[in-house]
Formats: sequence, structure tokens, C-alpha cells
Amino acid sequence: MKKALKISVAACAVFIVLLLSAVVAFFAVTRGCEIDENKLAASSYNLVFYDKDERQIQKVSSLNQRSNTPLADIPLHTRQAFLSIEDKHFYEHSGIAPKRIVKALLSNIKNHSFREGASTITQQLIKNTHLSNEKTIARKLKEIRLALMLERNHSKDEILEIYLNTVYFGHSAFGITDAAAFYFDKEPKCLSVGESALLAGLLQSPNRYSPFQNAEKCQKRRDLVLTEMKKDGAISETTYKEALNEALPTEKHRPQSSAYLRLAYDELSEIAEEKEISNFRGLKIYTALDQELQNKLESISPTSDVAICVADHTKHTIEAYQATAGNIKRLPGSLIKPLLIYAPALEEGYISPETPILDEKTKFGDYAPSNFKDIYKGYISAREALATSANIPAVKLLNELGVAKGVQYLSKMELDAGEDQTLALALGGMKKGFTLTALTDAYSTFPENGNYAKNKAIVRIESAEGDLLYQTEYREKRVFSEETATLINDMLADTVSYGTAKKLKNLPYALCAKTGTVGTEQGNTDAYAIAYTTRHTLSVWLGNADYSTISASGGDSCEIVREILQNIYASQKPQNFTKNGNVIRCMLDKIAYKNDHRLLLADENAPAKEKFFAWFNQKYAPTNRSTYFSLPRIQTPRLSYENGKVTLILCDAEYYSYKVERCGPDGNTILYNDIQSNTIEDSDLFPNMTYVYRITPFFQGREGIPVTLPAVRTDGGQKETEQTTPPEQFDPVPTPPPILNKDWWNQ
Repeated sequence: MKKALKISVAACAVFIVLLLSAVVAFFAVTRGCEIDENKLAASSYNLVFYDKDERQIQKVSSLNQRSNTPLADIPLHTRQAFLSIEDKHFYEHSGIAPKRIVKALLSNIKNHSFREGASTITQQLIKNTHLSNEKTIARKLKEIRLALMLERNHSKDEILEIYLNTVYFGHSAFGITDAAAFYFDKEPKCLSVGESALLAGLLQSPNRYSPFQNAEKCQKRRDLVLTEMKKDGAISETTYKEALNEALPTEKHRPQSSAYLRLAYDELSEIAEEKEISNFRGLKIYTALDQELQNKLESISPTSDVAICVADHTKHTIEAYQATAGNIKRLPGSLIKPLLIYAPALEEGYISPETPILDEKTKFGDYAPSNFKDIYKGYISAREALATSANIPAVKLLNELGVAKGVQYLSKMELDAGEDQTLALALGGMKKGFTLTALTDAYSTFPENGNYAKNKAIVRIESAEGDLLYQTEYREKRVFSEETATLINDMLADTVSYGTAKKLKNLPYALCAKTGTVGTEQGNTDAYAIAYTTRHTLSVWLGNADYSTISASGGDSCEIVREILQNIYASQKPQNFTKNGNVIRCMLDKIAYKNDHRLLLADENAPAKEKFFAWFNQKYAPTNRSTYFSLPRIQTPRLSYENGKVTLILCDAEYYSYKVERCGPDGNTILYNDIQSNTIEDSDLFPNMTYVYRITPFFQGREGIPVTLPAVRTDGGQKETEQTTPPEQFDPVPTPPPILNKDWWNQ
């Protein structure tokens, strides 16, 4: 017993020593902490944005003109929404919740982190107004002491009122007054139960739960708040069900004058969540904004809504941005073709830029797409199909590549196709669509050698004291090989040369582009153009937020692109594109390409005009060579007999000369030697006799493969020959199999 008593006494002594040490440490760390009443006022907030030259941007950061809403003017159900989800025991504790702190401490120890803070509303207010954004035990101790001090100096209602008037709701909305106006175009006193629950749900993560960015997550979070309110007895079952049926907001109200700054504020919400920045007071936010270029964008005023994004993809920054309808999601139309189809098909080795594809009316099960104005060109190259934005070749390629494979590439560029994984996706057919900034980011992958990275407006963030809180980190991700990027750049340059973006032709520097439209029988609802140089990616969208038709086309969007590019490169031109990776230039046989739709290396003896150059990823370059001139070979000539005369029609008479032999009752006879003609006639024939003709092609003295024709009988000179199947070795060159076989040109 004495031993046990000694152990108990020793343990108590150790506990008391530790407790006293903790108390001493607490007061030592928190010594000098005082409540600053000025920091509790919303009027003391002062976010400051700077442009690329670190010049302050005016009229965008000061919050000193915003009026507070007294707690008495905030409905009881609105207050309860925040209490139910943020701090159920707010009116019971003294500023801190010891049980929650212990629980969070144990969780942090278990996870080897300091992520959970178990903050009460009082602690959150202190954290948002008095402390730095660092996550340390010392800062947490200061937070606790200041929270206790705040509770002694202010009533619960005063603390709740200050909290609701200063907390950040995302999208540049600080405080309940601004949030109610921004999200619902209302004063706080008019907020419904559902609207109040939505605002309360935003606080945990304004970016993640924004109704404008993640409607589904927003609704789930709002419904969770409503559930907690019902559990707490704050609302009845009837009110709960009614609130669940309230629609989410779809329109932003009272936006800042600058679309660029709205974009920057959205980024700020993301960064604040990622870097756990809670105190926005005095933040210095440095952006990549080019104010002169921004003024140019804002001076453009078409008859419809417009969105324009200019990114310096070499720095992964957004230099200017204008959007009269916000950064909304729209169907991409043909802009999706390089991203979903052509670049992935190049990457997987299904095509090269010159791969011939049959452009003809085609039905894919129940899906029957058509080309613009129902014009079909027969066999065209993949290059021409992309440049002219032909629909059928695009759908054919996606059908053979596989929709799932194409969607995988989209996801690598953070483009979410959702559940719209059908062949209609080849033409931009989907439900939700993409934002213009997301498309700009994706297209920037091509001039960046196949590496994807998001373009950002914010470069860095500093605290009011000048401490660096955030520096943009560019996370490049390999999506396409250098070879694919080089080839797609080459193809999209032709879109400018002779394709749908030819209004950008004749600019004095290298340029790649793609256009796209979306519409109905009544007219276009969306018109796009995206162009890029070795430095900038520039995108333009024309349309109306309400999806009403517009008179504009992709060509009109190109006109705007041209005007802006001339402004950007008024004094200095961008560099030219280079051929990167293992890209090789091959000389191909034009005859095999035109007649047989095959990619064969040119015969070394071919005339210059029957050869052409093409670029290939060396990995997928053709290896078989044409022998059209080294070993002349012809298709079986057409043979007919009429009125005592045999007529032979040859198809390859342009370059070849021929020896024509006849075997008949008078023996073997050479009718012609070294003749160059596509029509050969023989009337020196006996009636009721059988004749066989043999044709041997020559090119510059090189003897080719002879062709023996089926026998013909004069039969009194009145009967025409009945054609029989030529010998197997004289079969015409077969039509190539479908391009599904990725290296069919080598078969």
C-alpha cells in the first residue's frame, strides 16, 4: 500500500508540475495579447490588388464603404443556420470548447498534423481579425487567450454580429450584407431559411461549395445545414422540407467592375482554402494583369455577350480577361476536336497529319452526323479534315480511337466531359460544357510541348506586414509527347492558312488557331476562336447568357482575335514554332496517295512532281517504299472487242511506255514496242479465232511486271469478249483497310 501511495503521489506531483508548466507556457507565449477594437470593424478591411508592374489597381479592394447589418436585422433562422453548423453551443461556452479542443488535439496527434482546430465562432473571429495565417501551437494559444478576452469584453450578440459582418463568403463577398446581395440580390433581413443555410454552408469552403462552381456540392452542404437546424429544433419538419426544395442561385449580383478581378477573387478563394489563409486583412495580392491590354479587351463591345482571355502560357499567367456574362460553362463545339480526337489519335499512333480519311455521309448506329451544308469531299487528309473542321472524319476517328480514350486525355487537361461519353462528343455534344479559361488552359498544352498547367491571374500574396503567404507554383503535367504537340501545331497552322481561321492569315508571325460554333436551326448560340503563338494563347467567345441566337460566326471571333494580337505584338513579334522531339520529314509517293490512299515512301526514281513531303512522329513513320518507277507495275487494262477490233485502255500511260504482245493463230507478235499511249487498238484479226494480249510496262528502260489479259475470241468478229478474273499477281492494288489499324500504311 505504501508503495502504491508513493506512486500515486509521484504521479500527482508530475501532473501538477506539467499543469503548472503548461499554464506558465501559456501565459508566456500569449503575453502582450490584446484585443484591438479597430480590427473588429468591417471598415478596417483593405484588400489591395496590384498589376504586373506592381501598381495598385484602384476601386477593387477597399471595404470601408460597406455598412454593417445589426444583429436585430438578421433573421433568427439565419443566425441559427450559422450556429447549427459552426458552433451549436455558442451561447453556452466562454469562448472556447475544451472537449472539442481535446478531441481535435488527439486527432492531430493521430494524423501527425495540425489540421483540426476545433474553433468556436469566437475563435474564428479572432483568427480572422487578429492573427497571422500560420498554423502553429503558439498561434493557437494566442487565439484561445484572445477568445477568452473577447468574451469578457463583448456580449454574445455583439460577437455574433461582428462575426457575421466580417466573415468571408467567397467571390469577394465579405460579411452577411455583401453575401446576401451577391448571391440573392437581397438584404439580410429578407433571407429565407434555405438561403440562410446556403450561406452558412459556404463558410467551411467558399470555393468548394459555391453554387456557381459546384452546384451539387453546394446543395448537399446546404441540406446538411438544414438537417442540423432541424435536429437543433430551429426549424420544423414542414419548414425543413420547404427549404430543401428552394432553388440554388444561378446569377451573380453586384460584381466588381473588372472581370479580371472577379477571376482573381475566385482564385483567391481557392488559394485561401489550399494555404489555409483565414485573415484577409491587409492582404497584398499581386497579379499578372496587363492594364493596357485589359483596357483594350474592355473596349471591345460586340452586339452579344463576349468573353476574352489572354494567357502568357510561357509563364502560365492570365494577362487580361473580359467576360460580360461571367466565366460560364458553354458547349465547346468544334474546339473540342484537337483536344479530344486529333491530338490523342496522333499520340496513340492512329494517324499522321497526312493520313487519308474518307469524308462521306456515314451513319454510326442511330447517330447520323453531317458536315456543314452537307458537303463531302471523299478522301482528305487528317490535316485538311481538322483545318476545315469536317465533322465526319472527326466522328470516324473518335469511333476508332474510342470515346473513353479521348475522354481520358480531356481529364488530363482538367476538362470534365461528365457522363456525355458518346460519339456526339466529337462535335462538342455534351450537357455542361467548359469555361473559356479552362479551354484556354487546355489549348496552351500544345505550344508548351504537350505539358499542361493552369494559367493563373494571381502571382503571389503577401500579408499586411509583407510576409510571403503564397507564390504561384506551376505544376506542369505531361499530356502529349513533344512529337504530338509539334504535329498538332503544324496542323492548326494550316487552319489559319486555308481553313476555318483564315481571317487570321497574313499576320507577320507564326500562328495556330481553331474555330468552333454551336447552334440550332435558328442560328448560332456560340461562336469561338482560339489562337496561340509561341508565347500567348488567346481565346474569344461570342454568345448570349440566355442562349438566344447571335449573328456571329467563328470568323467574327477571329476578327476580334486579330485585333487583339495586333495590339499585343505591335512592337515585338513572337518567335517561330520549332519542330521538337523525334519528328522527321519523309518524302512520300503522290501516286500511291491519290490512287490507293496509302502512305508509301517515294520511289527514288520518281519524278519530282509525283513526290511530296510530310511530317511524322518517327515512331509511326511509314517504312514501305513505292516501286512504281523502280519496278513498273500497272493495273489490268480494260479490254473490249467490237466490230472486228480489239481495244485496250491503259490507266498508267503518263510515265510508262509499253510493249504490247499478241499470241494468236499466227504465233507471237510484238504489236508495239516503246509506245506511250493510253489507248491501243488491234484490227488485224482473223474471225473465229482466240487471241491473248500481254502488256509489259517500262520506265526509263526499266522493265516492269507484265500483265497477261484474258483471252478474247473474235467469233466471227461480232462477239465482245467476256472478261474473266485476271491472274492473282495482276490484281489491282487493294483498297487499304480502315484506319483502325494504326500502322495500316505499312501493311
